[in-house]
Amino acid sequence: MYQKFLFALIISFFIFFGQSCFFDKGKNIPDVSNIEVNVETKDFNQRLFSIDTNDIQKEISELQNDFPTFFDIYFTNVVRMKQGQAIDEIFYKQIKAYLTDPYVQKLADTTNIVYGNFSKYQKELNQAFRFYQYYFPEKKVPIVYPFISVFNLASFIFPIDEQQDGIGIGLDMLLGNDYPYWKLGVQNPAFSNYITRSWTPEHFAKKTLDPLIDDLVPIPEGDRLLDLMMYNGKKMYLSSIFLPHTPDSIILEYSTIQTEWVNNNEVQMWDHFIKEKLLYETSFSRTKKLVDQSPSSPGMPPEAPGRTANYMALRVIQAFMKKNEEVTVQELIDMDPQEILDKAKFKARRVR
Repeated sequence: MYQKFLFALIISFFIFFGQSCFFDKGKNIPDVSNIEVNVETKDFNQRLFSIDTNDIQKEISELQNDFPTFFDIYFTNVVRMKQGQAIDEIFYKQIKAYLTDPYVQKLADTTNIVYGNFSKYQKELNQAFRFYQYYFPEKKVPIVYPFISVFNLASFIFPIDEQQDGIGIGLDMLLGNDYPYWKLGVQNPAFSNYITRSWTPEHFAKKTLDPLIDDLVPIPEGDRLLDLMMYNGKKMYLSSIFLPHTPDSIILEYSTIQTEWVNNNEVQMWDHFIKEKLLYETSFSRTKKLVDQSPSSPGMPPEAPGRTANYMALRVIQAFMKKNEEVTVQELIDMDPQEILDKAKFKARRVR
């Protein structure tokens, strides 16, 4: 039983500064320096909040002309001021009220302070999409649209035309650990600390890629834990190869201490899944916290973070890909979870 779980709480200098060990950072990372990528970023957020509200109709018309697809998505689905194609006086009044609202203005100003110098994030995006192009050369690099939604939506992907997609990334959901998200979480669990701790600028590139990766990996047909964890494990694997120099804690969306814990207790976690026959469990009430956002994993010590099944799926996939180097990333995406597990011949590693 998990009560016999061995705690490996060795926090050494090597472990603290070597958080990326299981991703084999520096090994088998393809050279993408010859891949030319310059991600187009259309800053909807800056344009929207630079509007002169004294000439709202003209300004909105120009905004719509410059962002024809994103304009409709933003005002229809994100802040929900617009219904259908009609733009009328009520719509203009709603936008003016929105742009002049003190709370919204303060949020826009805070966002501008955090992301005022966008060159760093542009560089991160360019590098991430070089790896994306390496693995998917036939696909076109999306256009990125930064926005704020007053905490309604974090990110999404949408078609611009038949050839290219756009990615909307909510900057107000990435303001950093100093931003008082906890105030929003008093009555809304979606703003709990174990969720908002990854809402930082350091997660910007990873969060921008998330909707793209969600679009690449099909939703599993089965409802076993194995199906769900492999689905999430595939997405985490894509994050790790698109962002191979990014710390494990960001890929996993764990704290540094939690990342150390799962790395150090891999054998015990895997033994728990096997002994408790969880891999083929179909009761979502029993497996939910093992694959979804959660402060902890049931049946494990309190130090164990949530989503430990996803972590183990990632480890299995890494073992599979190491043993089957001829398998392409697209083939991995399409592969049956059971086949991956069988061919991985996975053995959890012990802390040395």
